[in-house]
Amino acid sequence: MDPMLVVTTAAVALASTMSLVAWRVVRDDRRRSEARVAALAADIHRVGAGAGDDPPPWDHGGDDPATLFAAVPPQPRRSALAIAIGAGALVLGGAAAVFMTVTGGQDPVTPAGASAQLVQASPEATGAPASPPALELVALDHERGQDRFTVRGSVRNPDTTAAVKHLTAVVLLLTGDGGFLTSGRGEVGAGGLAPGTEASFEIIVPGAAQTGRYRVSFRNDDRVVPHVDRRRQ
Repeated sequence: MDPMLVVTTAAVALASTMSLVAWRVVRDDRRRSEARVAALAADIHRVGAGAGDDPPPWDHGGDDPATLFAAVPPQPRRSALAIAIGAGALVLGGAAAVFMTVTGGQDPVTPAGASAQLVQASPEATGAPASPPALELVALDHERGQDRFTVRGSVRNPDTTAAVKHLTAVVLLLTGDGGFLTSGRGEVGAGGLAPGTEASFEIIVPGAAQTGRYRVSFRNDDRVVPHVDRRRQ
């Protein structure tokens, strides 16, 4: 249901209720005032009718003539304006409470295109294992045969890193417009790649005469090993 519809309905219902209450209060005050005036008029008429008679023997007191016609102080009334103001305040408060109840549980949404600050957690803070240092690609070449495509290269493991075992080179062959054609892989080094050592690889992919470009990556037990291009250094 629309939140604004709920708020509007609640406000109208509350305003109607408070208007009815205010009308009844004003009506009751008017009735009480009329009753007091009628009672005072009846007392005046009764006293005027029996002014020449002697007071009965059992009537030793009576009302003081000086105070008989004194004005009766009116009881404080509730102002209709004050009632209306109070009703309006209650309506506004109720509408605000309903609106906060309906929309308070909604979470704000970030606008499209708004900039957000991204904080990258360090491996030490999260306890995640650190990524292995990048290998260095020092040579890369290819050869196109009659019905095959061969990729050769050399990769070096920096001397500041640990040994990399079960290292495999993976080549993705693509068409001239970037579409995937096929792939191949080959082992790098017989027993792995020790720190500070270099190893070569050769990948022969048959049925790839339509190769337009290719990409080389390295994996270790189904995990991608990063590398940097050092061929021009």
